Amino acid sequence: MRNLLKKKKRSSLEESIAVTVKEGVGRTEKSIILSEGSCVEDALEKAGANPKEGAEIRLNGEPTRMSKVLDDGDVVTIMRKVAGACL
Repeated sequence: MRNLLKKKKRSSLEESIAVTVKEGVGRTEKSIILSEGSCVEDALEKAGANPKEGAEIRLNGEPTRMSKVLDDGDVVTIMRKVAGACL
């Protein structure tokens, strides 16, 4: 019976992934646990992040889609849209 419980606990942990959601560089950062197969949109929702219109969503530093499936250890970052400057 004990072995069955340990096995069940281990399998449920293996079905989870840890993801970090950041809002901008050097701003709010949240670590969350999601079920395996979760996407960028799921991570933002669970973290309570609300990207403003025009914000760029990045996954591990690269532009991404909201439907991109996440892996354990991924970092999702919401980048504010910055207006260009004249030099």
